[in-house]
Amino acid sequence: MKFFLHPAKITCNTLTLTKGDMDKIAEKIKQAVGDDSFIVGYANLENLLEHAYSKYKYGIVIGKKLDDAIIDSIFNGPNREYFQLYRDTNAELSRLAHEVKNKLLSINITAEVVEPFITEDERNG
Repeated sequence: MKFFLHPAKITCNTLTLTKGDMDKIAEKIKQAVGDDSFIVGYANLENLLEHAYSKYKYGIVIGKKLDDAIIDSIFNGPNREYFQLYRDTNAELSRLAHEVKNKLLSINITAEVVEPFITEDERNG
C-alpha cells in the first residue's frame, strides 16, 4: 500500500492527555477524516521539534493513499498526472488538517497546522 510522503501535520499543545482526552481526539479526527484511503498517526514530540514548534508536545499526522495507476506511470521523474495528484492531495490534506484543528479547538486543545506542502516563497527563503 502506498501513502503520500508529505502528510499534513497537526501539533497539539496539551501537557497531559488522559485516556478520555485521547478518545475525544480520536473521535474528532474520525469525524473529520472518515475515509479508509487516509492513515492517521499520533506521536509524543516533546523535546523533538525545532524551536518554533517546541511548545507543542504531541503530533497528529494524516496521510492519503495515492492512486496506484498514477504512481506506477512515473518513469524518470514526476509527470503531469503526478503533479496534479500531488497538488490535489496536498490541498485535501490541508483542508482535513484545518478541520481537525478546529475540532480540537472545540474541545479546548490548542493546535496548529503544519501545511503539507512548501511554496516557492518558502523554498526560496
